[in-house]
Amino acid sequence: MPRYSAYKKVSYKVISFLLFIIMIVGIVLVFTFIGVHQIVVVTALVTQMDAGMIGTRPEVLALLLIMSWSMSAVISPVNPINLLVSGLLEKSGISVGLRWNGVFFYLLC
Repeated sequence: MPRYSAYKKVSYKVISFLLFIIMIVGIVLVFTFIGVHQIVVVTALVTQMDAGMIGTRPEVLALLLIMSWSMSAVISPVNPINLLVSGLLEKSGISVGLRWNGVFFYLLC
């Protein structure tokens, strides 16, 4: 039998699930940047998804949505916590959300 390296054979299922994860995180980030709260976006997404049809367990889907919620809360310039900190420090919401918390965001990714 020929020996296959793990690097040579990549499953399309793994690639498509990775693209699904990136898409969900991207959707939540985009909507929170335009001012829609995370609870609205995550609730709309979770009502439309079935973990069995996606090919994963409900716990994995819940963890994905929780992680995207927390990442969007950290860097969104219209998040109330970032607005409070930016008001107290007299900085813009973009500098607090993207510059200061951006390092934490990239570490999560």
